Amino acid sequence: MLEQIKFRIIHVSSEEVGYAGSELERHGPTVNGWKSSKNAGVAYPMEVILQLESRSRLGHMQLLTHQYLIPETIELYIGESITEKNEAMNNQMESLDKIKFILLGHVQTSTNLNTGFKVRELKSVSMECSGTFMKILLYQNHANKYNPYNQVSLVAINVLGEKLDEENEMSRSMSRISFQETTQSDRDRNLFSPYDDLAFTMYVDNEVQELIKKMDLKKQEAVLDERFDFASKLKATIEHLRKAGEVLAKYQLEKQIAAAREDFQRAKEKKIQMDSYRENLYKSFRIKELLEPNGKVQRVKDFHPHYSRHQIQTRDRSLATTVMMSQNSHQHYM
Repeated sequence: MLEQIKFRIIHVSSEEVGYAGSELERHGPTVNGWKSSKNAGVAYPMEVILQLESRSRLGHMQLLTHQYLIPETIELYIGESITEKNEAMNNQMESLDKIKFILLGHVQTSTNLNTGFKVRELKSVSMECSGTFMKILLYQNHANKYNPYNQVSLVAINVLGEKLDEENEMSRSMSRISFQETTQSDRDRNLFSPYDDLAFTMYVDNEVQELIKKMDLKKQEAVLDERFDFASKLKATIEHLRKAGEVLAKYQLEKQIAAAREDFQRAKEKKIQMDSYRENLYKSFRIKELLEPNGKVQRVKDFHPHYSRHQIQTRDRSLATTVMMSQNSHQHYM
């Protein structure tokens, strides 16, 4: 199974204040992402260069675009240092002219006109290549009334593969390369964990994300121990947490927007609403007990959450993460 490969941004052609390239190094509902500077259109294509945490064999990549600062075309490249290994280790940051890049392929984006510029498009690519660096070229933006300065943006990048150790580095050849755009629905569900998917990491409350991951591990342990009733209980709770985590993420975003606008009363109200919702959620589903800090739960059949429809709302019609599927992409509301 592929794992998330961490990276750092070592170069961007331009960036807007508050939307630095380094924003792409983390995921979460309140992440701003990267945005090119205003009136930078003369410099197209825009360039974003990533340095992977280690040389890796890549198998999949996801790009989450902005809802109206949209490049027409995105090209992806894999890169390798052409300096000697010892020399590269002595340099904290690789000189860009010492990196050789090879084109993997490109994806086209939607104009977003049919969605009213209210959704983000999630582009998914299956690939086979190895390297230490990646380059992303973003070409001229789709023109629309919400983008008067002809900017482009990426909200998130997700790189999935496997790290290569010294024994795997017998050859630095990048001759084995494949590239194919895929849809979320067509992707092999066993290719990588659903908890490494941008649809999860960008739209579920961060604290709830960690709880879900812990519960999933606990569920796997329960299956190995043949505690199937407990595993079933954990599975159902994870499903509820996923939905509630999306609601909490929405509240968090609303709180952040209110604070940025200096509407501190509304920000305070959103914080109270968020804290209350979280407290009721954890109590109602007895999250602490399910994690078994004091040993195994003995009577799973008696382990029923005491919640009402009014206490835990698992569906929110205004949820910011409403999903829309299109033929070549997976799209999310802001």
